[in-house]
Amino acid sequence: MNRHGSPNKDFNAIIAIAVLILFIRKADTVYQNISCYSFFIKIADTVNNGQHDFIHKYVLINKKNFLPVNFKEKGEGTASKGDYVIGRVVVNNENIYSNINVNPEIASNPISFNGFHLKNTKMLSVGDSSPKLEVRTIFGDVVDESVFKNKVLLVVFGSIDCPANPLANPVLNRLYAKYKDKNLAIFDIFTSETGEQVKKYIEANSLNFPSYLATRKQHADFKIISTPNFYVIGTDRKIKAAIEGYSDKLENQLIKTIDELLASY
Repeated sequence: MNRHGSPNKDFNAIIAIAVLILFIRKADTVYQNISCYSFFIKIADTVNNGQHDFIHKYVLINKKNFLPVNFKEKGEGTASKGDYVIGRVVVNNENIYSNINVNPEIASNPISFNGFHLKNTKMLSVGDSSPKLEVRTIFGDVVDESVFKNKVLLVVFGSIDCPANPLANPVLNRLYAKYKDKNLAIFDIFTSETGEQVKKYIEANSLNFPSYLATRKQHADFKIISTPNFYVIGTDRKIKAAIEGYSDKLENQLIKTIDELLASY
């Protein structure tokens, strides 16, 4: 195919994925002595309150084997959790690929999507049954589920890297102190971290409440969208509140739900 020609049939199949975003074919180019197709992908681009929010991707594809050669991602936007604005985030990533070969044993087999799941887009709803809790201590010991039996639970799915989690930690410490003699268990669950990482996070943030480890399956079972996500679970193991992200209203929301539950038992 020459520089100004049309993509062949196989290449049309590759670019067919671009039906929902702005996908622009740029002039062909040569990168590291490799003749490449060049594409610009506009995921989002808008102006909010005088600020330019965007996500742009730039992709170079090897003309001979249709494999990626270079991938750049640039973006800027406002980061927030719930109603709380954290600040501006700037993304500028680049990946360079070389010596990529297609494994013929894999390439000849049909692709199976068994075991793959769509990313969660909605938390569990109030009234849903809570999935079984399967957690371990930060030292790797299995926590018996009987520990949580007949207790109201405030379950927090957190992450040591999320900037909104430290905002919620003082709230959780206050709630832990307020209800420590009540029939309530408050704890954090981490599904992507090691015990040592969580241990350091606990120390750095002076957490007074328990923190546990769990698998990504637990993350999926609870339909976690982002972190922090909060669930209040009744003694009947039904979801009583599901709150996505931190906001200034969080503490009052949790206290209201917890007080109503404790008063009803």
